[in-house]
Order: sequence, then C-alpha cells, then structure tokens
Amino acid sequence: MKLTGKCKKDFREFYNNRPINGVYHTDYSVFMSKTISEQIGVYVDFFDSVKIYIEIMPFEGKSFYWLINDNQMNEGETYTRPEARTAAIEKANEIYNNAH
Repeated sequence: MKLTGKCKKDFREFYNNRPINGVYHTDYSVFMSKTISEQIGVYVDFFDSVKIYIEIMPFEGKSFYWLINDNQMNEGETYTRPEARTAAIEKANEIYNNAH
C-alpha cells in the first residue's frame, strides 16, 4: 500500500511536521521501517486531518469491509481485516488526489 501524487507529498509533509514520542522525523525511511500496523495508524491520522474518515467494519463472521466517509459513502467488498485496511487506504489516496 503506497500513497501517490499530491496525497504522497502532503502525507510526507504531515509526517515530517508531527512529533512522534516528542521527536520530529524528517527521514521518511523511519516511517517505512515501521510495522504495517503502525503505518496504518499514521495514515488514518493523516486522512482524519483532511476529513476523510476510514472505518473497518466486521461483516458476517470473520469478514470485514471498509467504509470511507468524506461527505459520501464508499463501501468496499468483504476482505480479511488486513486486506480491508489496505483497500481503504488505497481508496482514501484516490479520493484525496481527485479532490486536490
């Protein structure tokens, strides 16, 4: 899961201007060295800051679907939780790039 275009540029600025445990990281490789779960948390924080809200919802047992509320509802198919998180970040990236 990778961000593209203006979303990637703005995310890097967001990441560089946000202290993590009191430390500012200007080296993007620090972010890339984090676990996927840690990266997703920062992605969600970024998208929250631009009012694109991501939710991962359970669906019929062990399946999950993603939902993004950016004044419209975009619903994905059913996935495992990791697949749903990845699909939601990719869709949020697309929405952001189309809006900016």
